[in-house]
Order: sequence, then structure tokens, then C-alpha cells
Amino acid sequence: MIFKSWSKKYKDIPDAVVVEGPKAGGHLGFKVEQIDDPDFALELILPEVVAEIKAFEDLYHRTIPVIAAGGIFTGADIYKFFKLGASGVQMGTRFVVTHECDANIRFKEAYLACREEDIEIIKSPVGMPGRAIRNSFLKDIAAGKKMRFKCAWRCLKSCDVKNARYCISLVLDNARQGILDKGLFFAGSNAYRVDKIVSVNELLQELITQYQYAEEKGAGKLKDEYEKVLEKLVALKEEYFIDIKEGLGSLVDEYERGIEKGTVLFREEYLKTMDKINSLKAEYQNAVDKANLLKAEIVEMFEHYSLFDKLQIEGTCREPCR
Repeated sequence: MIFKSWSKKYKDIPDAVVVEGPKAGGHLGFKVEQIDDPDFALELILPEVVAEIKAFEDLYHRTIPVIAAGGIFTGADIYKFFKLGASGVQMGTRFVVTHECDANIRFKEAYLACREEDIEIIKSPVGMPGRAIRNSFLKDIAAGKKMRFKCAWRCLKSCDVKNARYCISLVLDNARQGILDKGLFFAGSNAYRVDKIVSVNELLQELITQYQYAEEKGAGKLKDEYEKVLEKLVALKEEYFIDIKEGLGSLVDEYERGIEKGTVLFREEYLKTMDKINSLKAEYQNAVDKANLLKAEIVEMFEHYSLFDKLQIEGTCREPCR
């Protein structure tokens, strides 16, 4: 809708798109019943968005990066969403628990202390569901308590200020400052997996290592799949030529023996044989196409590794890219 509207009104389109799935922290762009519905998983909605945007890329002759977000925790996750068409990823939870994050230490400790069952879906005063860590503040709100506040922002039109039990902006800022009993701690679905505070550099090195390991595993799988396709090609080729030789040869013999009986039966057998041969031919061509795609992907991966090694040799990376 945004792309169509911008294109019509301004003859332009957004520079990038963030596709955030239901595993993200904070406010969620989904209905409550959609959050755990597999049909709305990021793995499914991302390729759909990539496909839709392709038409606008072609129209405007521009590349529009699609950035995946929500529940991305490891380098392997990054690799998976790159394979699904993402040009980049957006990560929040992992970077909260870094030394460089300016949130109060109590905010970071809340992530370290939480368990999977402590992360829950709440109804925000702005009318959207949100994901947060259960604490004394949320327990008080669930028990019916109302926080005294004066709205100083009117940040969102959808916020029901008169009936709201708390101000979302105020409690989020309280959490940032480490005020536990008056703060709302938004967090992603994987916050419970964080076990220590690290530097951004350490986190990036960990993600790079995990990504490269996933990529190497992917290359191994591609190689195995490619070899299987080649084996299938050989088998199909042999079967194809055997069917042509035996099928047509037997039909010629049959035709010569029974030509006086009429050609109807012969024609039926001939058509059946040709259907089988054409089916084998089509299957063979599909296997060839698949082999070519796999080969191109393997070549691209090798070129990527060659460039990566070249960058290391030339000293582009400040530290070894493990």
C-alpha cells in the first residue's frame, strides 16, 4: 500500500523496507491471534514482501533493500534470512545486552534474569499488542492498579489517554533508566537466551563466526544436492535413450508384423510410448535446469569466499574475521 501510494502521489518509492515478524520485542504489527500462527512467521512473510517489491525495483530501476527483523538471534539466523531474500537484518535484543548500549544496567540485568515463561504479550495503551518481560509493574497493572500520570506527549493518536492505566512513553523511559517497579521492559521472544553482557565487537565476531559456519554447511549441502542431481541426470539420460531405442524399435517390429490388422492399436501404443519419452525428456530438462542453478549458487559462494580472503589479505578487516 505504501509503495503504491508513494508511486502514485510522488512518483517515488521508499529507499528500504523493514519486515518485522511476530517474534520481535515491543509493539507488534499483528493481531494477538496471529502472533503464534505459523502462517504469519517471518520465514513466510519475508519472501512474499521481497516478491512484491521486485515489481517496483523493475519499474524504478532501483534496488530496494528488504531488512528482516524479529526473533533474529544468531549468525545462522542471519544466513537463513539472507537465503530467503533479505538484504540485511535488524537486531535489537542482542545489542541491548552490550556494554555500549546506553540503557541502565538494571535494564540489561532484567534480560539476563528472565526466563522464557517471563516473556509475555501485553495490550499496550496505544491499542497494539506488545512483548515485554513480566515484572512487578506488569503484575500490578494486571491486578487492576492504575498509574498516576499526566500525558506530556500525545505521541500516538490511538492512545486512549482517559482510560489508560499508564503512559507507555513514561514507563518505557523508566525502564531505560532502571526504575524497575515503574518500568515496562520491552524485549524480543529470545531475550531469555542472553546469558552475559559483551562488547559490540565481541557480539559481531560471534555473529560472523556463526554466519560463516552456517554458510559452509549450506555449501556442503549444495554440493551434495548438486552431485545427486548429476547422478539423476545420468540415470534419466540412460533411461531416455533406452526407451527411445526399445520403445520405438518394438513398435516398428509390431507394426511390421501386424500392419494388416489396422493401425489403431499401433497408434495408441505409439502415443503412450511417446508420452513416456516426452515425460522423461521434460524431467531430464528440469534436472538440468536445477543443476545449473545449483552450480551458479556454488560458484557465487566460492567467489564470495575469494573476495572475503582478499579483504583479509589486504588488511581491510581490522581484526581477523573468524
